[in-house]
Amino acid sequence: MTYFNEQTFDHVDFSEQALEKGEYEYCHFKNCSFADTNLTNIRFLDITFDDCDLSNANINRVAFQTVQFNRCKLLGVAFDNCNSFGLTIQFEDCNLQHASFYEMNLRNA
Repeated sequence: MTYFNEQTFDHVDFSEQALEKGEYEYCHFKNCSFADTNLTNIRFLDITFDDCDLSNANINRVAFQTVQFNRCKLLGVAFDNCNSFGLTIQFEDCNLQHASFYEMNLRNA
């Protein structure tokens, strides 16, 4: 598994150029598009997403540990399919229409 540490991804369209499977730690995604992408089994640790579009992204078994979403578009994202171990997510000024959190423990959100 590939490891990415302290990298910034700015204005990348991951629907055209797939995000490499691996572990991302202390990275920053700015103005990126993940719309309709498959992010299965990727680990995000201490990550910030600013002004990103993750609409309808497949996040099956994705680990979100200490992840901040700022002004992101998260339409139809099924958070109930992500890895719940260590799940810590925060949202600020995000569009979460049709996102699913069915039976999730969101005490840390």
